[in-house]
Amino acid sequence: MYLNKIQKKKRIIIIILSAIVALAIMIGIGFMIYGGIRTRTLDRQNLYLTAHQITDQNQFEHLLATAGGRTIVEGNIQATKGITHTYISGEHFGIQVRQERYTMETYTVTHTDSNGNTRVETRTRWVWRYRGTTRNVTNDYTFMNQDLNANITFNNWQRINLNEYNVSGQRVRGNRLYSTNMNREGTIRSEISIIPMSFNGAMFIDIHPDKIISGIGGSEIRFHANRSVEDVLASGVADRTWIFFMFWIPLSIGAIVLVIFLKRRVWFG
Repeated sequence: MYLNKIQKKKRIIIIILSAIVALAIMIGIGFMIYGGIRTRTLDRQNLYLTAHQITDQNQFEHLLATAGGRTIVEGNIQATKGITHTYISGEHFGIQVRQERYTMETYTVTHTDSNGNTRVETRTRWVWRYRGTTRNVTNDYTFMNQDLNANITFNNWQRINLNEYNVSGQRVRGNRLYSTNMNREGTIRSEISIIPMSFNGAMFIDIHPDKIISGIGGSEIRFHANRSVEDVLASGVADRTWIFFMFWIPLSIGAIVLVIFLKRRVWFG
């Protein structure tokens, strides 16, 4: 019995040491990952902090003429030729239509009686299934009264109240269009979102020779509607490394608990 007690104490010590080793490994791996994240964060912050910050049209024109490089610019963007849609009146900077189709589906339900006999019943149900989304944005626009040849994505899609528009050829109920009466097989219902013809905002761009602009590193340009230079800058320099620790700390604790559980199960049952 004395030897068993000694063995038990040794095993407990080994379990503790295993947990410490697991902790050390997780800390080491964590610091390596954090180092990479921190480096990328500092590089991103440097891109934003060293960029031009422009709200004046004359300054923007000067940077376009001189290939000014990285720039956070705030101003008005306006479509010179809008997008139209068959069913709604007026022109818009962009129109997005999301459609669903009224579809009959079959599914099975298994019943088991008191004697253990099973019976499979086939049932039907009607559901709205996603059909697709189309999105059209005009390429004819000016920003700070300058024609820009660039593809820009926007974040200010607004779902419209169809009762406020002149709608032709479709039935309107709530904020949706219906191709036929509701609850009929094959009916298509649509939700429409738009971008207004003119609005203010800011974007982070790279200005090249010949007034060509692009996103940083050749990425797409994102126009942040109703945002200022300060907003875009604050978002760009924000330190989000804490998100990594929110993930890594619980993972490390879980790894240590798993090591202890496995060791204890092998040796103590």
